[in-house]
Amino acid sequence: MESAKEYDFVILDSPPLLNAADTRILASVADATILVVKGGDTPRQVVQYAQSQARAAGANLMGVVLNNLNIHSNGDSYYAYSHAGYAHLRE
Repeated sequence: MESAKEYDFVILDSPPLLNAADTRILASVADATILVVKGGDTPRQVVQYAQSQARAAGANLMGVVLNNLNIHSNGDSYYAYSHAGYAHLRE
């Protein structure tokens, strides 16, 4: 990529991994990939499937960003989900 020669960091924001083939292509050529997961809404199985699809495409998965998280909702359940999801992605 030409941009990588000129800048220290280039961040690409792409469509969801499971919805667009272009995203898997980008993930395969990027130095690192981070999954963005909608907290409290995205089922764990979908996150695990996205992780497997990214790795199958050759992506270097670095972790996950959990967004739209409502920490005041359902007590500790979101914390447990986010912690377990993050731990699984880091394995």
